[in-house]
Amino acid sequence: MKKEKFRKSEKILIAIDELSKRRKKKITVEDVAVKLWKLWPHEFCMRGYPNYPNNDIQKHITRLLDNSWVVGGVYGYNITEKGKKYLGELKKVRSKKQKTETINEQPRYVKTEYIRIINSKIFKYYSNKKKIEFLESDLFEFLGTSTRSLKTKDRNVFLTRYNDVVKVVIPFCKKIMNENENAKTIVELWGELSKKFSDLLEEKLGTKK
Repeated sequence: MKKEKFRKSEKILIAIDELSKRRKKKITVEDVAVKLWKLWPHEFCMRGYPNYPNNDIQKHITRLLDNSWVVGGVYGYNITEKGKKYLGELKKVRSKKQKTETINEQPRYVKTEYIRIINSKIFKYYSNKKKIEFLESDLFEFLGTSTRSLKTKDRNVFLTRYNDVVKVVIPFCKKIMNENENAKTIVELWGELSKKFSDLLEEKLGTKK
Protein backbone atom coordinates (compact mmCIF):
# COMPACT_ATOMS: atom_id res chain seq x y z
CA MET A 1 0.00 0.00 0.00
CA LYS A 2 1.65 3.19 -1.23
CA LYS A 3 -1.01 5.80 -0.54
CA GLU A 4 -1.03 7.79 2.65
CA LYS A 5 -4.38 9.56 2.28
CA PHE A 6 -7.05 7.25 3.64
CA ARG A 7 -10.53 6.92 2.19
CA LYS A 8 -13.44 7.49 4.54
CA SER A 9 -14.22 3.76 4.47
CA GLU A 10 -10.66 3.00 5.59
CA LYS A 11 -10.96 5.49 8.42
CA ILE A 12 -14.15 3.73 9.45
CA LEU A 13 -12.26 0.44 9.57
CA ILE A 14 -9.67 2.07 11.87
CA ALA A 15 -12.46 3.47 14.07
CA ILE A 16 -14.16 0.07 14.40
CA ASP A 17 -10.81 -1.48 15.33
CA GLU A 18 -10.21 1.09 18.06
CA LEU A 19 -13.73 0.58 19.40
CA SER A 20 -13.18 -3.19 19.49
CA LYS A 21 -10.18 -2.67 21.78
CA ARG A 22 -12.64 -1.46 24.43
CA ARG A 23 -14.15 -4.97 24.30
CA LYS A 24 -17.52 -3.49 23.41
CA LYS A 25 -19.88 -6.35 22.52
CA LYS A 26 -21.90 -4.48 19.90
CA ILE A 27 -20.35 -1.69 17.85
CA THR A 28 -23.25 0.29 16.43
CA VAL A 29 -23.26 2.85 13.64
CA GLU A 30 -23.69 5.54 16.31
CA ASP A 31 -20.58 4.29 18.11
CA VAL A 32 -18.63 4.45 14.87
CA ALA A 33 -19.91 7.92 14.00
CA VAL A 34 -18.85 9.34 17.37
CA LYS A 35 -15.44 7.65 17.21
CA LEU A 36 -14.81 9.01 13.71
CA TRP A 37 -15.76 12.50 14.89
CA LYS A 38 -13.27 12.22 17.78
CA LEU A 39 -10.47 11.00 15.50
CA TRP A 40 -11.16 13.31 12.53
CA PRO A 41 -13.53 16.02 13.85
CA HIS A 42 -13.42 18.31 10.83
CA GLU A 43 -14.16 15.53 8.36
CA PHE A 44 -16.89 13.68 10.26
CA CYS A 45 -18.93 16.47 11.84
CA MET A 46 -22.45 17.52 10.90
CA ARG A 47 -22.51 20.16 8.18
CA GLY A 48 -22.64 23.53 9.90
CA TYR A 49 -22.34 21.93 13.36
CA PRO A 50 -18.65 21.10 14.05
CA ASN A 51 -19.40 20.13 17.66
CA TYR A 52 -21.59 17.20 16.63
CA PRO A 53 -20.76 13.93 14.83
CA ASN A 54 -22.24 13.10 11.43
CA ASN A 55 -24.29 9.91 11.62
CA ASP A 56 -24.63 9.62 7.83
CA ILE A 57 -21.75 7.18 7.23
CA GLN A 58 -23.62 4.09 6.05
CA LYS A 59 -22.62 4.59 2.40
CA HIS A 60 -18.94 4.42 3.38
CA ILE A 61 -19.47 1.30 5.49
CA THR A 62 -20.96 -0.40 2.43
CA ARG A 63 -17.49 -0.61 0.87
CA LEU A 64 -16.21 -2.44 3.96
CA LEU A 65 -19.07 -4.92 3.69
CA ASP A 66 -18.60 -5.38 -0.07
CA ASN A 67 -14.90 -6.17 0.46
CA SER A 68 -15.70 -8.53 3.37
CA TRP A 69 -13.57 -6.44 5.72
CA VAL A 70 -16.41 -6.22 8.22
CA VAL A 71 -19.63 -8.14 8.87
CA GLY A 72 -22.82 -7.13 10.63
CA GLY A 73 -25.21 -4.22 10.43
CA VAL A 74 -26.12 -0.92 12.04
CA TYR A 75 -26.60 -2.65 15.40
CA GLY A 76 -23.30 -4.47 15.45
CA TYR A 77 -20.11 -4.52 13.33
CA ASN A 78 -17.14 -6.87 13.56
CA ILE A 79 -13.88 -6.95 11.62
CA THR A 80 -13.21 -10.13 9.63
CA GLU A 81 -9.83 -11.86 9.28
CA LYS A 82 -9.53 -10.32 5.82
CA GLY A 83 -10.30 -6.92 7.35
CA LYS A 84 -7.64 -7.42 10.05
CA LYS A 85 -5.03 -8.15 7.39
CA TYR A 86 -5.93 -5.00 5.47
CA LEU A 87 -6.03 -3.06 8.73
CA GLY A 88 -2.43 -4.15 9.39
CA GLU A 89 -1.38 -2.42 6.17
CA LEU A 90 -3.32 0.70 7.13
CA LYS A 91 -1.62 0.83 10.53
CA LYS A 92 1.83 0.77 8.94
CA VAL A 93 0.95 3.70 6.69
CA ARG A 94 -0.77 5.57 9.52
CA SER A 95 2.22 5.11 11.82
CA LYS A 96 4.58 6.47 9.17
CA LYS A 97 2.28 9.41 8.51
CA GLN A 98 1.96 10.25 12.22
CA LYS A 99 5.76 10.37 12.57
CA THR A 100 5.99 12.81 9.70
CA GLU A 101 3.17 14.92 11.14
CA THR A 102 4.91 15.03 14.54
CA ILE A 103 7.98 16.58 12.91
CA ASN A 104 5.96 18.97 10.76
CA GLU A 105 3.97 20.20 13.77
CA GLN A 106 7.11 21.53 15.46
CA PRO A 107 8.19 25.19 15.24
CA ARG A 108 10.11 25.87 12.03
CA TYR A 109 13.52 26.21 13.71
CA VAL A 110 13.12 22.82 15.45
CA LYS A 111 12.14 21.13 12.21
CA THR A 112 15.01 22.87 10.38
CA GLU A 113 17.60 21.76 12.93
CA TYR A 114 16.25 18.22 12.99
CA ILE A 115 16.47 17.93 9.21
CA ARG A 116 19.91 19.56 9.16
CA ILE A 117 21.28 17.02 11.62
CA ILE A 118 19.93 13.93 9.85
CA ASN A 119 21.39 15.23 6.58
CA SER A 120 24.80 15.94 8.09
CA LYS A 121 27.84 13.84 7.20
CA ILE A 122 28.49 12.86 10.81
CA PHE A 123 24.91 11.60 11.26
CA LYS A 124 25.10 9.49 8.12
CA TYR A 125 28.55 8.20 9.01
CA TYR A 126 27.48 7.34 12.55
CA SER A 127 24.31 5.63 11.30
CA ASN A 128 26.42 3.28 9.20
CA LYS A 129 29.39 2.78 11.52
CA LYS A 130 28.14 3.40 15.09
CA LYS A 131 31.61 2.93 16.62
CA ILE A 132 33.88 5.61 15.15
CA GLU A 133 36.71 7.88 16.22
CA PHE A 134 35.19 11.33 16.54
CA LEU A 135 36.99 14.54 15.56
CA GLU A 136 36.28 18.00 16.95
CA SER A 137 34.93 18.92 13.54
CA ASP A 138 32.21 16.27 14.04
CA LEU A 139 31.02 18.03 17.19
CA PHE A 140 30.81 21.40 15.45
CA GLU A 141 29.04 19.92 12.44
CA PHE A 142 26.46 18.33 14.75
CA LEU A 143 25.86 21.67 16.49
CA GLY A 144 25.75 23.52 13.18
CA THR A 145 28.70 25.81 13.87
CA SER A 146 32.49 25.89 13.36
CA THR A 147 35.71 26.07 15.37
CA ARG A 148 35.63 29.84 14.92
CA SER A 149 32.81 29.97 17.44
CA LEU A 150 35.33 28.92 20.09
CA LYS A 151 36.97 32.30 19.99
CA THR A 152 36.19 34.46 22.99
CA LYS A 153 34.51 37.19 20.93
CA ASP A 154 32.31 34.55 19.25
CA ARG A 155 31.35 32.71 22.43
CA ASN A 156 27.72 33.75 22.11
CA VAL A 157 27.55 32.12 18.68
CA PHE A 158 28.62 28.82 20.15
CA LEU A 159 26.22 29.14 23.09
CA THR A 160 23.32 29.93 20.77
CA ARG A 161 23.98 26.90 18.60
CA TYR A 162 24.47 24.71 21.66
CA ASN A 163 21.20 25.83 23.24
CA ASP A 164 19.21 25.42 20.03
CA VAL A 165 20.38 21.84 19.55
CA VAL A 166 20.92 20.50 23.06
CA LYS A 167 18.14 22.26 24.95
CA VAL A 168 15.47 22.10 22.26
CA VAL A 169 16.13 19.50 19.55
CA ILE A 170 17.57 16.78 21.80
CA PRO A 171 14.64 16.89 24.30
CA PHE A 172 12.21 16.74 21.35
CA CYS A 173 14.07 13.71 19.94
CA LYS A 174 13.93 11.98 23.32
CA LYS A 175 10.15 12.31 23.32
CA ILE A 176 9.74 10.57 19.97
CA MET A 177 12.76 8.26 19.89
CA ASN A 178 10.73 5.13 20.66
CA GLU A 179 8.76 5.64 17.45
CA ASN A 180 11.35 7.41 15.31
CA GLU A 181 14.66 5.77 14.43
CA ASN A 182 16.31 9.01 13.27
CA ALA A 183 15.45 10.71 16.55
CA LYS A 184 16.90 7.77 18.46
CA THR A 185 20.12 7.98 16.45
CA ILE A 186 20.38 11.74 17.10
CA VAL A 187 20.10 11.17 20.86
CA GLU A 188 22.69 8.37 20.76
CA LEU A 189 25.07 10.41 18.62
CA TRP A 190 24.85 13.40 20.94
CA GLY A 191 25.55 11.10 23.88
CA GLU A 192 28.76 9.92 22.22
CA LEU A 193 29.88 13.41 21.18
CA SER A 194 29.13 15.04 24.53
CA LYS A 195 31.06 12.29 26.29
CA LYS A 196 34.03 12.47 23.93
CA PHE A 197 34.33 16.25 24.14
CA SER A 198 33.07 16.81 27.67
CA ASP A 199 36.15 18.84 28.70
CA LEU A 200 35.87 21.15 25.72
CA LEU A 201 32.14 21.65 26.29
CA GLU A 202 32.56 22.33 30.01
CA GLU A 203 35.25 24.91 29.29
CA LYS A 204 33.24 26.75 26.65
CA LEU A 205 30.00 26.57 28.64
CA GLY A 206 31.74 27.87 31.74
CA THR A 207 30.88 24.80 33.83
CA LYS A 208 34.39 23.37 34.22
CA LYS A 209 35.68 23.58 37.77
